[in-house]
Amino acid sequence: MSEPERDLWVAAKLKAEADRYEPDLDRIRERIRERGAGPATRRAGWLLPAAAAATFVVLAAGGISLVQGRQSTGPQKQAQVAGSAEPVTPAPSGPSSTAVSTTKPTGAPVSHAPSPSGSAVGSTDAPTGARTTTGTEIPPRAGLEVQLVTAQPGQAVDLPGNAADWIAAGTGSAGETIRSDSGGQRISGPHETGSATSSSTTGPFALSWTGGLSESSANESRIWRTVKGPAGGPETGLIIRVPADQQEAELVLYLGAGGADAELRTQLGAKGKETKTRLKARNGGGYVATIRFRTAGPAQELTARIIGGSGGSISFAAATLR
Repeated sequence: MSEPERDLWVAAKLKAEADRYEPDLDRIRERIRERGAGPATRRAGWLLPAAAAATFVVLAAGGISLVQGRQSTGPQKQAQVAGSAEPVTPAPSGPSSTAVSTTKPTGAPVSHAPSPSGSAVGSTDAPTGARTTTGTEIPPRAGLEVQLVTAQPGQAVDLPGNAADWIAAGTGSAGETIRSDSGGQRISGPHETGSATSSSTTGPFALSWTGGLSESSANESRIWRTVKGPAGGPETGLIIRVPADQQEAELVLYLGAGGADAELRTQLGAKGKETKTRLKARNGGGYVATIRFRTAGPAQELTARIIGGSGGSISFAAATLR
């Protein structure tokens, strides 16, 4: 085969390969006509468009490999350009995209592409114990707060009012306690602690109630229960307990101290921190103590201890739970 014939055969093969990828045939024919004079010119005229077509074949093959690599659902594979010994990692499309790794060594965090707003999306790695609560209500935090207000002389207290349960000092014996007949006895106590001596005295509150056990009703009773302990101890007073859960509740105590300063000690749960509130001695005077509380988990119990000072006394008129 002569050299011109070989050139025409090579050009024909390259042209056929280029035709498979739909090049601009009119442009190729135009360039052939422009360079049609002489064997040397014919050879250049065929080879230039054919070489361009071959280049297109190489680039198109590489592009197809890249697209196939991106669409693969298995582990990411490196795309390799034809004729190159070096593997090339395909870059993501789009001017604002950032190349990210989707493979990682054992224990390494997985990186993810940023969302349009700049925040990471699709992440599944999180510190141990972390939890997302999207669309769910976050459980309330445990809390206990005590507010103390000085009582006014003759301050009226009407039971049940808006109370779910209530108790009151009875008008009979010193140790008598009147309870709500519909409160389910959620208020436990008052229970004496220490070396207590109880008596009935006159206090600042005017108690009125209906629906009581064992006294069904009363009207502006001024009787309250006074508990006194010996000087030097042991600690003496009254203990009241109520159930606690995640819904905030209030326990309101109508009480007082005389002879020596006393303390109101409140605690949520058996292992909760004990809060101490000072009750200054006010002979014949009283306080309204409002305790707001709730737990963050399973139901617990609120304990309120009213402890008298050495040789002093504490007094109790009523308690309400709401």
